[in-house]
Amino acid sequence: MAPVVRPDDAVVGELASAYDRRDPDRSIAAAAELIGACRVDDLDAWWHPLGFFRFDLALDSNGCRYTMHCWPPGIRATQNPAWTIHRHVWELESLIVEGGLRDTQFVSNDAADDRCTGVVYLAGSAPGRVSLLERTERRIGLAPDVDDFRRAGQFYNVSLSSFHESLVHPDGACLTLVRIGPRLRSRSEVVGEEHAPAALRYLHEPVDKGLLLDGLAMAGLHPRG
Repeated sequence: MAPVVRPDDAVVGELASAYDRRDPDRSIAAAAELIGACRVDDLDAWWHPLGFFRFDLALDSNGCRYTMHCWPPGIRATQNPAWTIHRHVWELESLIVEGGLRDTQFVSNDAADDRCTGVVYLAGSAPGRVSLLERTERRIGLAPDVDDFRRAGQFYNVSLSSFHESLVHPDGACLTLVRIGPRLRSRSEVVGEEHAPAALRYLHEPVDKGLLLDGLAMAGLHPRG
């Protein structure tokens, strides 16, 4: 991943404060300052199984990590099978920097339709930037509780208890500045298919440098060099 700026960096404090105040302009300005201090050669990003790519930006004094998530125009690297409904191991906050996405959050519902019914898989990691999914015996039904289109300048939260999915139109693009809280449980959860393999393995591929720079440039963010 890209270098993580240390918690005592003054700009990280500004970013955390702006995020707390839900000030999109100052949050983005602080992120731009951090990115502008990075050399192009030092920036690395990796594809996430949910289709976007991400890179780490900073770590604040409360142990919260700031990352950039990017869905480039018309380019995705979604896992196969493409299971997109999941629950995190931490509290997550997100600011839409550019573009937009549909944020859907779910509650338990035994009468849920087929798309929101399945078996819970536990997600973990292995050496070499590998994600692992392992099937459990737990079946779950979900129904949408929040279903909103989020636009540039908007913040939104995803609680530890919520299953959710973030979808960007295949022809569209989106860039978000995400704040991830400290880890509060050991493994995240994914809603998968009952008759799929008991275990699945996904390799996180590196992102082409040009594509990374194009993604940042969507919002006028530019590293040096």
